[in-house]
Amino acid sequence: MSGLDKIIARIADESAAKAKGILDEAQKKADAIISDSAKKTAEECERINKKTDTLVAGTKEKGETSAELRMKQIMLRGKQDMMTEVIETAKDRLVNLSDAEYADFIIKLFEKHKPSRNAVLMLNDRDLKRLGNDTFDKLKKIAEQNGAKLMISDKPADIKDGFILNYGGAEDNCTIEALMEQNMDDLLDKVKDILF
Repeated sequence: MSGLDKIIARIADESAAKAKGILDEAQKKADAIISDSAKKTAEECERINKKTDTLVAGTKEKGETSAELRMKQIMLRGKQDMMTEVIETAKDRLVNLSDAEYADFIIKLFEKHKPSRNAVLMLNDRDLKRLGNDTFDKLKKIAEQNGAKLMISDKPADIKDGFILNYGGAEDNCTIEALMEQNMDDLLDKVKDILF
């Protein structure tokens, strides 16, 4: 081997060793970058998973809360509908009492609202016909005992039930509808206590 071949071989060996060193160093840097990237990717995945879990838990909780609220609203509406139905049924039963029972009801209602001054009792056409003179006499007697004179209007009033006491301009509305409306809160409380 000549001197030139030896120099070339030595340069080639040194170049190969230097290239190997550069490649080894580059491989170390690449491995470090890959390891760091894998670590950062794992941390980011963990962060995203935690955030997703938190969002899912929050969404689930909101969904459960919303469903609970909706269920409570449906239950409340159902209870309100039941109470209204009970009151309407009671009102229908009052209106559809037998003539004798209805006359007793009107007398009791009149006793609670008896006039303390002269008044005209106004009834609808049906009640004018079904109550009769005996009931009217009892109503007049109750008014007299309270110091008032009661006239029964022979002209039918435009009401569904009950009566109106007219004091010459001022009126006391004693229809079942008006009385129930005036006492609706108490009625609802009583119905609620019975039903629930």
